[in-house]
Amino acid sequence: MHFYYLIIVLIISLLPISTVAADNLMDPVIVTATKVKTKDTKATYASEIYYRDDIVQSGARSVIDFLNQNTSAVIMSNSGNRLTPKIDIRGFGTVDGFKNLVITVNGRRMNNIDSSPQDLSSIPINNIKRIEITKGSGSVMFGDGAQSGSIQIYTRDSTETTLEGSAGNYGQQNQAFSTGLSEEKFIISASGLHSGNTGYSDDDPAGESNASDVRSYQFKL
Repeated sequence: MHFYYLIIVLIISLLPISTVAADNLMDPVIVTATKVKTKDTKATYASEIYYRDDIVQSGARSVIDFLNQNTSAVIMSNSGNRLTPKIDIRGFGTVDGFKNLVITVNGRRMNNIDSSPQDLSSIPINNIKRIEITKGSGSVMFGDGAQSGSIQIYTRDSTETTLEGSAGNYGQQNQAFSTGLSEEKFIISASGLHSGNTGYSDDDPAGESNASDVRSYQFKL
């Protein structure tokens, strides 16, 4: 008799634990970087996934800012062109690491044939839906230049009109817009970004300054 009581007590004591464990379970994250949908917990490679809410809440003003401040990517400024900084993941080095990294936007490679750093300044950050960083074997499908991994950027189809603007020190100005239309048989969207400043130092003897002006536009049908 005591044996049955012991079993009942044991079963009851386990119920709250199971309930708490179920309550603490997070929604599964599906990785699509390899075109085969896989739960991140079962993937044979390391991955990072960032959604639009993560990007908005970060306060980043550009794709480079977001990657530098919120991901495992290491960013080094490019003295030749500030708009194409060098990106490294998995410790390949900030000097040539970008040559071992493939970056795609909606599946299209951004890598340059002359092996110069990828230009991400043309991608409006307000139009990004998701960023996936794949490391190790998961980047094999992207071919040569993906030894360290890959960064996949997916943009969203805008179906509403939004306008954003801000200003700061040293003449900093930022403007962005997105608009679109969704019908039964097609979706059309357009977005644009302008970011610039007058520079934070005096002109050098040659009259050059560190002012910048970036404009990018995107159209999808």
